[in-house]
Amino acid sequence: MKLIAAPLLLPVAAPPIRDGAALVGDDGLILAVGPLRELTRTAPEASTTFHEDSVILPALINCHTHLELSSLPPIACDSLFVEWILEVVRRKRSAAPEDFLRGIKNGALECLRLGQGVLADVTSVEGAERHYPEEGPLVAHFRELIAPSPEGVEMALERPKDGALPKSAYYGGLFAHAPYTVCLEGYEKALGKALQKGGRLYTHLAESLDEVEFALTGGGPIAEELYGNIPVNPPAATGLHPVDWLARNNILGENTVAVHAVNLLSRHIEILAKTRTSVVLCPRSNENLGVGAARGRAILDAGIRVGLGTDSLLSAGDLDLWKDLLLAIDRYGWSPAEAIFAATLGGAGVLGLLGERGALKAGMKADIIVRGLVAKGTDPWEMAAASQGTRAVYLSGRETCSA
Repeated sequence: MKLIAAPLLLPVAAPPIRDGAALVGDDGLILAVGPLRELTRTAPEASTTFHEDSVILPALINCHTHLELSSLPPIACDSLFVEWILEVVRRKRSAAPEDFLRGIKNGALECLRLGQGVLADVTSVEGAERHYPEEGPLVAHFRELIAPSPEGVEMALERPKDGALPKSAYYGGLFAHAPYTVCLEGYEKALGKALQKGGRLYTHLAESLDEVEFALTGGGPIAEELYGNIPVNPPAATGLHPVDWLARNNILGENTVAVHAVNLLSRHIEILAKTRTSVVLCPRSNENLGVGAARGRAILDAGIRVGLGTDSLLSAGDLDLWKDLLLAIDRYGWSPAEAIFAATLGGAGVLGLLGERGALKAGMKADIIVRGLVAKGTDPWEMAAASQGTRAVYLSGRETCSA
């Protein structure tokens, strides 16, 4: 047994604890959380590691990444949205297979170094999922589906073949890229297949006004510039906002996760709440690509289950989820407690990991991060949000990274 302690501990699922500690068993599960003085009396035989001038939190949960893109050359984010997509396509086509595999491994280890214990990652390259490092964070794997026409759905669902996952990864579900790249049959079959295998359906949704314009009219930059530059027939215009279209066709629901959700009216937020659809917000990616800021305050107030994601390194600039947490406070008007919750226990809810990860609580995995305290004050959540640098990371109670 061991005690991991610091001047401040945020269990997230319970009030903050001054001079707090987590008692961790040899099996990597948390046995108890509480004041260090009490736990020392409870378990006098336990070794103690006290992190001075630090705050202890649950490891972060990054609900949206594209790690395979992490080794590709950076893209200037002053491009328009469709121009940026075309540049990603060009760089993927010119990359060697080992570039994607290196991105998977290095990206996962970088996320771990930055305090992330769980990732929801999307791959499009065959076999990439086999390269998640076993010493890295837990990865929920989602294979990307692009199927703009019904006749291509079955082939798209079969390619690439799902490879054997390493011990550090599990089947998360399928990722239907977006309503402008996946037809209705693609969504329906992807949802059915994901549910059949115990997973979820992820999708980019209402990320840009270009997407909304294409759905409503079949025109705009996606039709003219994206499909005008590739030999593929686009999905037909639906005449509906993407949220209305997916709702009408029963794609939304408690096993569907909408990523970005930037360009929404109030009624669309109500639809997501009513259908119990989860949302993943990526504030830095949205800001860098100039697509606007999600209505994070309204989404949270509607009672929607919300997580945070970095998106790819090509849009976010790096894989530091803590920066997205801070930008959510600034852009959405969230409190530090709300932002930290979204980056931990909220993410666990999005990925179906409640009761396992996302909080420091007896019976849960001892996935713990230690960050440096730099501000003194009376509000522990504000102190935690102002913390700087990940000083140590524990997975199942084992220290994997330290500053």
